[in-house]
Amino acid sequence: MRLHNHRRLRKLFFPFGIITLAIFPIFGFQKIAEIYRQKTAPLHCIELNFPASDTITWGKQTGEKYSEIRKYTTYKLSADDLQNGIILNQARERLNKIKSNRDTLNGVHIIFNDSTMYQDYIKAVDYSFEKFPGAFASYQNDFWSMYVYIDTTGWYQQKLQREWDRTHDVKY
Repeated sequence: MRLHNHRRLRKLFFPFGIITLAIFPIFGFQKIAEIYRQKTAPLHCIELNFPASDTITWGKQTGEKYSEIRKYTTYKLSADDLQNGIILNQARERLNKIKSNRDTLNGVHIIFNDSTMYQDYIKAVDYSFEKFPGAFASYQNDFWSMYVYIDTTGWYQQKLQREWDRTHDVKY
């Protein structure tokens, strides 16, 4: 009788052994791969660079300089949150249209009021980075956003490298 029970138990444990040896490692490797993807994924952040002081690169002529380069559509924000939301959405649509058309002649100029909330500025920055490439300039209460052509072929980097090599007498 005891031998009979032992064989029945052995048949019962056999499927669990296969599950343990075959199925669990698959789930384990899948979990390890998921953790690896999370750890190696690029951070989704925006790099912002502002000058240390107003005298370095910015001045009173900043607005004039930007208005000479492109034709900007100006949007003025006020203290009203609902009105600012509507205005920012209009600026967003205009900027997305400019970036979709790869228009290097037009841009968006947003003028903030002193009583405008900071979240509106953050929205303007987010809208600038909504479509690639994200380019903007900010000075006091003015915010310029535009499309900037980015060369992905690498010829400009090669040109800079040749120029650097020439000025530093590098010979190959």
